[in-house]
Amino acid sequence: MLNGWVENPYLWPTERIGTVHTVQGREAEVVIFVLGAPPPEQTGARKWAGSRPNILNVAVIRAKEVIYVIGDKTLWNRASLFSELTARVGTGYQ
Repeated sequence: MLNGWVENPYLWPTERIGTVHTVQGREAEVVIFVLGAPPPEQTGARKWAGSRPNILNVAVIRAKEVIYVIGDKTLWNRASLFSELTARVGTGYQ
């Protein structure tokens, strides 16, 4: 699928896709930040992520131009530091 679009389509996923932990030190024009733990009962995962400022910080500062955040706004807004994300994002946030 990536043939003709990138120099080496086999390396592209490992060079351009990763977790918050594996992308530290790298930047990208666009960052897609996927927040999992969708069931309401998974509060432990959200609480853990929301208590560590480096997770949100790394995701946000890696984006040179745009960051897309995908997740349940209502649930993640209750996760400590992620309420700050909700307060600061533009009107496109739903």
